[in-house]
Amino acid sequence: MTATELRVPSSSSAEPTTWRRLTALVVTVAALAGILVTAFAWPAVNAEPRDVPIGLAAPPEAAGAITAALEQAQPGAFDVREVADEQAARAAVSSRELLGAIVVGPEGGTVLTAPAAGAPIAQALDAVAVALSRAFAQQQGTAPAEPFFTVEAVVPLAPGDPRGAGFSSSVLPVVLVSLAVGILGALAIGGTVRRLLFVGAAAVGAALVVALVADSWLGVLDGGWWAQAAVVALAIAAAGAGVVGLGAALGRAGIGIAVAVVMLLGNPLSGAAVPPELLPAGWSELGQALPPGAFVDAMRSVAYFGGADAATPLLVLGAWVAGGVALVLVGGAVRGRRAQRRA
Repeated sequence: MTATELRVPSSSSAEPTTWRRLTALVVTVAALAGILVTAFAWPAVNAEPRDVPIGLAAPPEAAGAITAALEQAQPGAFDVREVADEQAARAAVSSRELLGAIVVGPEGGTVLTAPAAGAPIAQALDAVAVALSRAFAQQQGTAPAEPFFTVEAVVPLAPGDPRGAGFSSSVLPVVLVSLAVGILGALAIGGTVRRLLFVGAAAVGAALVVALVADSWLGVLDGGWWAQAAVVALAIAAAGAGVVGLGAALGRAGIGIAVAVVMLLGNPLSGAAVPPELLPAGWSELGQALPPGAFVDAMRSVAYFGGADAATPLLVLGAWVAGGVALVLVGGAVRGRRAQRRA
């Protein structure tokens, strides 16, 4: 066998890519890199407390001093609301009405936190406790052995995920699975009814696996197992139905639009890593109106707060499912009429 017979087949016979097309592809890749970095890094870079609702139960003089100190240290960071006493403060934090509280009594003060509502917010309140302890020590002119303000986590994260890293890391896989369900339903499944059945069945199957891994195995989640699985299934169905629905209405362009919205907007603004209360005004509301943000909000409520304040995010997810189903049905009807006309 000669050397010429051992040559690897070459594509030199094909027409070379034009310089214009090559340049366009390079620019597209560079633009995509910029978009991805901006979408995922911008929320974290611009994260800071913005009107975080916290309670304050303290004597009038102490309450005034604390409110002034908070506003001076971080203007606009906290929305301080008066509560009757420590019991009322604990109840408000446990129901997600408030994301923290400051309680001052005869023997000292306590800063109540809810890490399950967002670890960064709890960390900000930890810093508040330290700052207030220093301020009270300076006011009294003494250096007490123990800080005047202690911190208590009223609603902690799951024991298997004390820092919340597992919870935030589990959101992206759920988003990717939901997009895969939508893309497969739009491109690989034929028939309107079969597409909808596929999205529903795939969402339920994937949700059971996610609950098994995240709760039963890794211990990332807490609370009712079946309720968690139901939230995951609804989230996957919401994004999946959105992709299938826009695909039915607009074709491949609709699929691309849905994927871009869910991935490039929904995931970074979901509130998993950066709670909505730390995002600039407008962006937090946008994130909560998309499936990933509604999923994170609903899962926090179900997994850690006994379902408190879960109605709104569940309604958002349900609206995405209903909208996607409606678009699929309309798209199927339009295609059926076109087929009849051609016949």
